[in-house]
Amino acid sequence: MPTQLPAVAEEVATSDPNQILQLEERNINTKAFLSTIAWAEGTGNSYGYQIMFTGVYFNSFWDHPRQVRCAYSWARRLCSSASGRYQFLETTWDRVALKLGLRDFSPASQDQAAVELIREQGALEDVEAGRWQTAIYKVAPVWASLPDYNTGQSVYGQPVKLIDQLGIVYAYSLNFYRQLALAEVTANRSLSAQEKLVLDFVPVPSVSPRLPFPSTDDPSFPRF
Repeated sequence: MPTQLPAVAEEVATSDPNQILQLEERNINTKAFLSTIAWAEGTGNSYGYQIMFTGVYFNSFWDHPRQVRCAYSWARRLCSSASGRYQFLETTWDRVALKLGLRDFSPASQDQAAVELIREQGALEDVEAGRWQTAIYKVAPVWASLPDYNTGQSVYGQPVKLIDQLGIVYAYSLNFYRQLALAEVTANRSLSAQEKLVLDFVPVPSVSPRLPFPSTDDPSFPRF
């Protein structure tokens, strides 16, 4: 399922071109950041929206699965209700879903809730502007797989991804979404010089999108 964020391409014919470019770039940056979080949380594959803690899948998007599952990590027994692409705890989901008026646990709802968590940490402007590293440190208290600025470790003492690895995945995801945006825009009209500049590829290996979001199932996805 596609990441449900502000649609931009549909507004091209009637909106100010400069505003469209800004919205498109912010949209792409946000999608790339969300995909980076998903990779860090171990939900970066094709079925990430359906993964519960321990890697078990659930089948219904009607609601948060509301199951507590346990596993051993670093010789510690951990139990969690974390579910979905952004591994929402049941209590976190209930709070944010009530705040946003979300009625299901669909991919679109999960995306909206993740963006709200980013906003609550004061990191959304950084995400939209492409300041991914600053944003990572700001949201580290939300996602256990992200490194703390001062220690480089997880705030919760769990396995953590290196900031350099996160940067590579972010660049890959950015390139992925820029290619999708480029294909969508050029399917309807030619690009201006300024649009080409905004949608220009970052220097990472080329990708061939088969899904509406980057997936670790793709052979071209970064491996560490």
